[in-house]
Amino acid sequence: MIESNSLLRELKYLDASGEPDRETGSSFVGPIQPPTVGFEFDMDYGASKTDPPPPDVNYDLDGEKITTHDSARDGFRLKADNNRIEMGTKPFDVTPAGKQEMLETAKKMKSLTDEFESLCKAAPFHPGTDTDAYKKTNKVKGKIVGRPRCIKHGKLKSTIKCIFPIEGQYTYYRQKLCNVSAAPQATISIPLAKVEELIKRIKASEVFPKQKFPLSGHSGHRLGLRSDALYKAMNAVNLSRNFHIKNKTKLLDGTVISAKNYTPALQGLLILMVSYLVTGELRVDPGDYEPFAKAYLPLNVKNHFHRLLDDLGDDEKKVFKERYYDGVSQFNIFKLAKKDADLAFAKSRKLFPAKATDWTFYFNAAPTWFDFVDKTFKKVPLKREVEPVEANPKHAKGDETLFAPISKTIPYASGSNRVVVEMRRIGTRKFGAGEWESFMTNIFKLTEELNS
Repeated sequence: MIESNSLLRELKYLDASGEPDRETGSSFVGPIQPPTVGFEFDMDYGASKTDPPPPDVNYDLDGEKITTHDSARDGFRLKADNNRIEMGTKPFDVTPAGKQEMLETAKKMKSLTDEFESLCKAAPFHPGTDTDAYKKTNKVKGKIVGRPRCIKHGKLKSTIKCIFPIEGQYTYYRQKLCNVSAAPQATISIPLAKVEELIKRIKASEVFPKQKFPLSGHSGHRLGLRSDALYKAMNAVNLSRNFHIKNKTKLLDGTVISAKNYTPALQGLLILMVSYLVTGELRVDPGDYEPFAKAYLPLNVKNHFHRLLDDLGDDEKKVFKERYYDGVSQFNIFKLAKKDADLAFAKSRKLFPAKATDWTFYFNAAPTWFDFVDKTFKKVPLKREVEPVEANPKHAKGDETLFAPISKTIPYASGSNRVVVEMRRIGTRKFGAGEWESFMTNIFKLTEELNS
């Protein structure tokens, strides 16, 4: 029941975004726009329609806007996300003007979090919430729920009665600390040819001190912070690429494989595809998992893979077809993810760990390795097969969706050879609000360098 409720909440959050509709799944045609970067911060504050707030979480707010802030006007907005408030920005162009807009937005965000902290520290405790009777009857996981402090911010929507600090995964109301911090995410657009460089930078950052914002944690951290699938995919694709180039492997028409037809763009696409396959092979902690496929992806690709492949040149597609997959006799792409994988294994192996069950809201059967690669190669859209249970769904039955279905599609810009990826759960800790501007600047710089 908990998993089902989590999935329904995530569906509601996706469908009630209130942002411009970007779910067409179509390929963008027109002048290629600059690359972009956007951010999300899962704050350690919650919201409630009741005052004082209930001792446990009320998820009815999921997906609702908390304040009157608007992305188009203010550059960011606040919404309920599970038991937390999520502060999300608009996508900023990776240009000097876009950077200036991002910095101005960051300052507005910091001003708001400063207000939250000040209001929290000055807020009185609710009468009766510090009595012995309250403490005896209000516990979550055996821990006494503290006295809630309720914030009456001037930009709260009329339906929201209270904003309050929380601690950890559960709604423990903090009694003294009011500091705002958050788990960050970033969505960036980069050339396919720079996917390898991005992964190398992620790997190199694991030894960074926390002040330098490491992009990932080592394999001892929780699955959401691990980038093992990326590293394994990169190593496997690079070994294969180097082998074919060094040995001058010939294609059926006599063409020799070289860096000219096995390009960095093809290499980048293969790495991303193999990382999806490898993800299903990673060990899942039975006590620490999520029911969403996107939670297991170090880089969640927001474009449709078949559009990325179709935008490659004919020579690149020929290498892909003859060396890795043609759907008839060539299935080597599966061996890049698992050395002994054959066609039968690929047709039976689920794309994501068994704990990821969001497919049940979209498909009649969980997508397999074979489904993923075959539909990508044959340019067959993956469509929602199950009637929506949520109101006003973004994806109706028959609509194209991503393989990690409860995730927003961003239309692919034809001719750009640029992929949009969501970097989920960056780092190994929460970032204090005072660090957000520096973090955003670092990610902007990374995106700028990868697009140079």
